[in-house]
Amino acid sequence: RSSDLNRAMYFACDNILWLGKSGLAPQTDQDKWSQRSFRYYLFALIMNLSRDAYEIKVLMEREACGQRHKSPLVFEQESEEGAGGSAEPLVQRLRIQLLLLCHVPGQIGRA
Repeated sequence: RSSDLNRAMYFACDNILWLGKSGLAPQTDQDKWSQRSFRYYLFALIMNLSRDAYEIKVLMEREACGQRHKSPLVFEQESEEGAGGSAEPLVQRLRIQLLLLCHVPGQIGRA
């Protein structure tokens, strides 16, 4: 996956940056490697978030249509892990996470 490649590039750039900061490679341009490291981290984060948003969208559409089948991404992930079963626990977990994301601090107990 693209996000895995970006994460690997982030770690490579971060290690080069560490070498420069620790003094093992004093000629390292720390600003350049810091920017590259951040850029790859940001790309990996965006790719993961977009994949998660797509997964939530597919699950919500299927839930709205009354279909309780797994989305392609869930199926791929579980087939890689060798797991089986329904997608219902995942749907419930996603609902809880969405509720937690929408929670506004300081509003507990107010009606």
